[in-house]
Amino acid sequence: IWLDEKEGKFGRRGKMTRAIYYMNTGTIPDEAKIEVYTLDKCFIGTVEEEFAERLMPGDIFVLAGRTYEFKKSRGNKIYVIPKEGAKPTIPAWFSEMLPLSFDLALDVQRFRREVKELLNNKKAKSFLMKKYQIDEKAAKAILGYFREQEKYSTVPDDKVLLVEEVFDEKRAKYFFHTLIGRRANEAISRAFAYIISKKKKTNVGIAISDNGFMLILPKEKFLNEEEIKALFQIENLRETLKRALDNTELLKRRFRHVANRGLLILRRYMGRKKNLSRQQLNAQTLLRLLKKNYPDFPLLKEVYREIMEDKMDIENAELFLSWVKEGKIKVVIEHNEIPSPFAFNLEVIGASDVVLMEDRRELIKQLHSKIMKLIEEKA
Repeated sequence: IWLDEKEGKFGRRGKMTRAIYYMNTGTIPDEAKIEVYTLDKCFIGTVEEEFAERLMPGDIFVLAGRTYEFKKSRGNKIYVIPKEGAKPTIPAWFSEMLPLSFDLALDVQRFRREVKELLNNKKAKSFLMKKYQIDEKAAKAILGYFREQEKYSTVPDDKVLLVEEVFDEKRAKYFFHTLIGRRANEAISRAFAYIISKKKKTNVGIAISDNGFMLILPKEKFLNEEEIKALFQIENLRETLKRALDNTELLKRRFRHVANRGLLILRRYMGRKKNLSRQQLNAQTLLRLLKKNYPDFPLLKEVYREIMEDKMDIENAELFLSWVKEGKIKVVIEHNEIPSPFAFNLEVIGASDVVLMEDRRELIKQLHSKIMKLIEEKA
């Protein structure tokens, strides 16, 4: 198209404008398999684009039973180096379930507080059965689950935010029981991980669920209580998250989607389809130029908006952190030998050697047995 800023007019340039528009219009992005190579260009395998989006230089992940460190990407290829024996910082699988909404998450928090207050009430079971229309077996399971959490740790709810610190042989793991839905948790966890990585000069692994998130650090880079509490006093979550997204695969690949929709990068031209690798290379080149020379470019603003507001839930993440700052939610920090029952799911998500559902169940059973043993020893 041509644009005359003085006259305030624009129009088409050439006869192919309409054909190009109709061949490239559409909002559904092309998804691709990402090929994985070593730096000496030896092919290893493929990963989903959604998995590749989560990688940052230095991240370690499992592919074909071996561990690799992500170094760089080019088009639809990523390059890695073998890291035998290293602990992965990226879980081998991720949930495809629809995320829990923020409002429903708050209802679950209030339900937690309600059950916590019933634990010493002899009529707790009948109360739950009557109010929530559940059978006796379900009521017993709920009360048993909460009693185990209370005996071993603290029950987080809408007024208490529990942060658990758990050490294993080489890692320090921090479980943040922020029950606000996966999208809001992703926004907070990425911002926290960015702050920690800059301060501690180390990569930070992340595992996320609807019920909270886990940050994984090298053991020698552990956080003290003041450092944990300082995370919740973050001044500008949106700006911090924007910095955290810079140079990430997520930003690079989502920019291609936005550029396709905005017709900045064409998917088809002159009757031929452009391959995704070439589109991705063009997108990364454009992204660098726009960030450097045109930081207010509409499509650049849109990609940040899409990530922070559509993929994540920055608005409700900010609201939740404001409640913590105002003292409406109390932060409780505990050092535990193993994760509490409420943290089992996050532990499984972050486990590097758990892929099959049967393996997840087995790990949860093992953790539960250890918890019951520790509770008995306390008693």
